[in-house]
Amino acid sequence: MNIPKLLRWRSFTPLIIVLIACSAACSFTFFLTSASLEVVEVPLRDPRGELIVLFSSSSKVPQTGTISLNLAEKLRSVKGVKAVSPEVLAPVEVEGRPAFLRGIYPFEFAVIEDMRIDLPGEKDWVLVGSKLGKMLGVREGDVLQIKGLIVNKTISLKVVGIIEGPGLLSDELVASLALGQELRALSKDQVTLIRVRVDPIAFKPEDLEELVPTSSSRQSLLEKFATLLHPASVKASQPLSYISSTESLVEKEVGTSKILIWSLVLVVVFSSSLAVYNGVEWVLEEMRVTLSLLRALGLTQVQMKIWLLLLFALISVLSGPAGYLTGYLLFKFLSDRGMLRLMFHTLAPSTGIDALITSMVAVASITLVSLTVNLRSYQEV
Repeated sequence: MNIPKLLRWRSFTPLIIVLIACSAACSFTFFLTSASLEVVEVPLRDPRGELIVLFSSSSKVPQTGTISLNLAEKLRSVKGVKAVSPEVLAPVEVEGRPAFLRGIYPFEFAVIEDMRIDLPGEKDWVLVGSKLGKMLGVREGDVLQIKGLIVNKTISLKVVGIIEGPGLLSDELVASLALGQELRALSKDQVTLIRVRVDPIAFKPEDLEELVPTSSSRQSLLEKFATLLHPASVKASQPLSYISSTESLVEKEVGTSKILIWSLVLVVVFSSSLAVYNGVEWVLEEMRVTLSLLRALGLTQVQMKIWLLLLFALISVLSGPAGYLTGYLLFKFLSDRGMLRLMFHTLAPSTGIDALITSMVAVASITLVSLTVNLRSYQEV
């Protein structure tokens, strides 16, 4: 029996369009979620497993809170430590666009990032990330007007270089540590975080515990010790100061973004389920005469259900790549225009296979569940 010739394949067109749209929505949501998590987690990751990041545990993200700059000097004496880079992240506005200005010590920062920084003796200098520079139309030698969002102050800085490559730095400004502290309203002995490059063989994590002894009293403050080599935590012995306006500025954005993302996930799941269910119901209604004919020709109820499950599974799986590509192109289009940002950083789509698999499995599952539910109302099948 040649079943495919009995089908009206045009009847599947609306369902295929719905499946592609749902797959695109699932992949777009996956890109949004993974990119948002990456913005928060990237400062704590290092492919070589040599990076340690110290920051205040009372902060929800590494970019907020403050710790003592004196800790950096102590870390330099620890065996196995290659470089110590104290850094300040100050929210600023440049040419009407919010961004982070990262205050650094150039030499130590260059060792941490494994890059070369040549400063031509300029006093008021700034390095611009490639993505941010592209959006602003900035080139080396230009002068930028940078306005502090914490401190009501506007300064002029000369662009002495463009930071190429992917990563968070491509969306940031990089200037001197002193300037970062000034724009963040911090004293000279405070920084946002400290990044440490270590020798995995010579470095011993217990040496950090001697620098910052554990307090047996109520732990009002912790400094998080994040590394792929030695997951642990270093406890602070003295309270650290915070600026509430900075905390609320960034962490409020993170909290709001999380709510929006999870709301989007729920909306995508609900709307996709409803759309696919109605699409499957419409196709089965269009196939009612064909299904009755097949039953009359000898197909049993079990054979019919198995055949329909395989048919709808194949259609949903084949719709997955088209939806994935649509979602990817839409996300990239919005990302390239700076319309998708979190914590002043542009969200970029991942290029792995996870999003494709997720969208295909999600859409196929919804399709088969919808088909199973709809088949119960067809007594002739």
